[in-house]
Amino acid sequence: MGDEDKTEQLPYRVPGAAQGRHAPSAPPALPDDLRRRMRAAVSAERALAPGRDQAPGRDQAPGRDQPGPRPERAEPARPANEAAPADNGVAAPPGRRAMRPEPVRQPKPPVAPEPAIAPESAAGPVAPEPAAGSSPAARSSPAAGAPPIGNPAAGLPGLPGANVRQASARGRLVATSVVAVALVILAAGCLGVAVARYLASSAARVTVSPAEQRAERSAATWISLQVSHAAVVACDPQMCAALTADGFPSGNVRVLGQTATYPVTSAVVVVTQAVRDLFGSSFTTNIAPAVLATFGSADASITVRLIAPDGAAAYWTRIGADRSAAKHFGSDLVQTSGITTSAKAEQQLMAGQVDSRLLLAIASLASRHPIDILDFGNLGAGADPAIPLRFADLAGSDQAARAASPAYLRALRASLGAISTRFRPTSIVNVHLSSGQVILRIEFTAPTPFGLLGP
Repeated sequence: MGDEDKTEQLPYRVPGAAQGRHAPSAPPALPDDLRRRMRAAVSAERALAPGRDQAPGRDQAPGRDQPGPRPERAEPARPANEAAPADNGVAAPPGRRAMRPEPVRQPKPPVAPEPAIAPESAAGPVAPEPAAGSSPAARSSPAAGAPPIGNPAAGLPGLPGANVRQASARGRLVATSVVAVALVILAAGCLGVAVARYLASSAARVTVSPAEQRAERSAATWISLQVSHAAVVACDPQMCAALTADGFPSGNVRVLGQTATYPVTSAVVVVTQAVRDLFGSSFTTNIAPAVLATFGSADASITVRLIAPDGAAAYWTRIGADRSAAKHFGSDLVQTSGITTSAKAEQQLMAGQVDSRLLLAIASLASRHPIDILDFGNLGAGADPAIPLRFADLAGSDQAARAASPAYLRALRASLGAISTRFRPTSIVNVHLSSGQVILRIEFTAPTPFGLLGP
């Protein structure tokens, strides 16, 4: 039974009435409205002081003469626990209404003041302020991609120093770009000049006739076989390409272009129509007077010539001196025992037409074996008559036995191979003549050096 029911059933006692006397009749019941107001007043007083001892009221406690129930002390309010039931695990005492303590409210975090000047260039709508229960880090972090909220400097113009630095950096960038463009233009110009020179040097040979192509191939093959690979050969670009394709060392090939001077440091020059257009007729008269071989005819003709670095006059003078020395040496060989010569070969020796290197090789060979000289000559048509003869054909049989002998040929080859490298023939081959005879041909490459038969 609640406290309100006890209040209604307490007996009404007249003070000073003696016990045992007849009690007067009960007073009339209180109106309902008055009782409700009294209950509300009691409840309000208990709510204001939940920790005080709740002594029974005058209308609730029994008389002083009679002992009443011992007043109970109210439990102090415990802090609320969200995980516990409403009474915090302790049941309310019987006959009393449990009082739920008010929840403890946490103070709100301080809110930053709004800027005095609102930025006009906001990146977007301002994010709504987070709830009071959110963490400080979440409240202070702006939305991704948005400028910080509440920053008065946002949207204001930059400082003058920053503008000056930006202008300076922009100026340096423009200057660097201008220099880079100038370098590119300069490189393109140099490349254009080089390409123009090359095209100009080969412009005259862009279109060639079939006859000129045949002469070009023949000249390239002849030079690869008959000219020393240690000699420097000058030629136009197309001829030089054919020459290196035929096996001549590219390091000893000099290309003649539009700006080329006379190739006086070369040993041999291949005179094509392009070279004639470059240097004119005076070039062959003064600088390249001696012809080693000729290929083709008319405008398609190609001549392989010797370079006279000191001029044509000096060249012919040295040729004459060497021929005079070759005459004396040849006359001695004709009279040497162990050497047999044909009429043609004897005439060539006496005229001094034989290459000085060939004369020395024959003299060395005749000191070891008997030899029969058939003739002397040069390979290549159109050679100048003053050019020394660079090969000799020797009979491939023993003169005494008058019979071909493979052992004899092997002995001749071995003896020629033992000669000093300066006078050793470049080529030693067996040649089969149309008559069926086998001969041994020994040969030297062009050009012939001067002064080997001096005093």
